[in-house]
Amino acid sequence: MKGTDCFKSTLRTYLEYRASTDELFAVRYANPQKNLDDCVTYILNEVQRSECNGFADDEIYFNYQNE
Repeated sequence: MKGTDCFKSTLRTYLEYRASTDELFAVRYANPQKNLDDCVTYILNEVQRSECNGFADDEIYFNYQNE
């Protein structure tokens, strides 16, 4: 699945902010095996699988962070 450029930009901004304020997250964010496209695919797949129409930002970000 593919996200829009706006979605990717918003997500990147959030992840970079989170990495700058949370040392434990920064380590996971720096993992070279993780990338933004995989993150977007994960989010979109999880949303589709849940069959829900909306989520709070923290629901999305928290789940990916713990993968």
